[in-house]
Amino acid sequence: MDLKNPITLWWLAVGALVAAELLTGKIYVLMLALGAAFGAMAAHAGLGTTAQVVCAVGAGVAITLLWHANRTRTPRPSPR
Repeated sequence: MDLKNPITLWWLAVGALVAAELLTGKIYVLMLALGAAFGAMAAHAGLGTTAQVVCAVGAGVAITLLWHANRTRTPRPSPR
């Protein structure tokens, strides 16, 4: 395993974020893991480091905001 390869680092970050989500139970950490996966895909596409980070942050923020907007619009069932 080449730890200097950006693709490897991105996928390790995805794994760490998924593990953190499993430990905390916070779905928003999973959304950030999806953002890191977008960064990994940008690295696979051969984009530079700045573009990888922009893709990861942009996707992570967009996915998190969409999830939050969906949760606030959908009424929760009342407890019985």
